[in-house]
Amino acid sequence: MTDDPAYDAIARFATEREARRAVESLVEHGIGATWEPTPVPDPDTGRQTFTLLVVPGDGGRAREILGLPPVADEEVTGRRKLPQWAYVAGIFVAALIILPTIAFFVSYKLAGG
Repeated sequence: MTDDPAYDAIARFATEREARRAVESLVEHGIGATWEPTPVPDPDTGRQTFTLLVVPGDGGRAREILGLPPVADEEVTGRRKLPQWAYVAGIFVAALIILPTIAFFVSYKLAGG
């Protein structure tokens, strides 16, 4: 396997074809992935295996897409982190729609309406 910290190894495949299919599936889902031949052959069969590598931080999502079990030390939650634009949209709605509406009704009631 590679010692490159730019990738995390998440699975081994018996054939190059399986590894390529897994990489293609992950790339279609927006995950940076690649494969490489494993330097040490499989001890059980003595055959060459292929390692699937993904960008750090995407390992859990990649395992989920491929149907692999999660790693024990990974945090498994049902919630996804909101994208940055969702926070900006929330602030926009609060500042430009909700607050002026409340201010209008308060001023209307104070004016005797």
